[in-house]
Amino acid sequence: MNVKKLFGKNLRRLRNETDLSQEAFSEKVGLQPQTISNFEIGRHFISAESLELLCQYLNVTPLEFFLSFKQDIQPTDKEKIDVINSILTNMDSEKLEQIYKMILALR
Repeated sequence: MNVKKLFGKNLRRLRNETDLSQEAFSEKVGLQPQTISNFEIGRHFISAESLELLCQYLNVTPLEFFLSFKQDIQPTDKEKIDVINSILTNMDSEKLEQIYKMILALR
């Protein structure tokens, strides 16, 4: 898959998880709505500075934008752990504590 399109697909997925339109999302992250649209359709590629803004707002690592999830192929345990680690790395202390308690409860 084209890297720009992969990035755009993941940006759209992450934005949709916030329940925000492109316009509302663009206001939150300080980018133009057309810029978000161009990223999502793979027309333009993101700068490092804009990627940093998106990561901070969405509370994800850059890796989240470049992961390819094949619906018919299940990720390996290592891939699952890598995704979990990337999410946990940027999580605030309060959420991290909640996750920690949930994991302990599963033992």
